[in-house]
Amino acid sequence: MPEAPSGRFYASQLVEHGGRWFLLGTEGLDAESGISDPLPVEADETGIHVTRE
Repeated sequence: MPEAPSGRFYASQLVEHGGRWFLLGTEGLDAESGISDPLPVEADETGIHVTRE
């Protein structure tokens, strides 16, 4: 990921919204954890990539 969220990033899932795909995950440490901001993704023949917008 080009700019990984601070702390731990885990339990990720791809979500489609408005015709685009985003990666959401849980980030943080212990009681301070929460859901990340959506990270836009694109897929090609080499895999799934977080894009920079």
